[in-house]
Amino acid sequence: MEQPEQPEQRKSERVQFFQMPRNEELVPVWVFQRASEDSVLGLLLDFSSDGVQILTDKSRRLDGDAYELIAYVDETDSSNFVSARVHRQWSKPVGTLYIRNGFSFADRDVSMPCCEAMFAARDAGLQWLRCEIVTPRAV
Repeated sequence: MEQPEQPEQRKSERVQFFQMPRNEELVPVWVFQRASEDSVLGLLLDFSSDGVQILTDKSRRLDGDAYELIAYVDETDSSNFVSARVHRQWSKPVGTLYIRNGFSFADRDVSMPCCEAMFAARDAGLQWLRCEIVTPRAV
């Protein structure tokens, strides 16, 4: 007798795979979609109080200007995240698979708690942060 099909129990519908250098080897890094089905998944590689640099897959090009950045500041707890409005400043290819995107924070005062959480994650030893880039909804 055939078993009836069970609905999928996954909490994340989409995943993005990155190969990142660590020491002298490549490490697989997975980013799971949580915020929106339209979000672009990426790795936050570098940041300062002025902005961030994010690696994305070249198949998901960012053509707009204004976005919402959602950065997961804990490797094991996806409910621990920060967000900030950002403006894309530039994008450039990295090899054949990825694009490195530069963003500035839309409002430094509002983004300061986000920066503080990212600095704390870096101080805790995280080399990069998983993130999602979402087109902000009109308010």
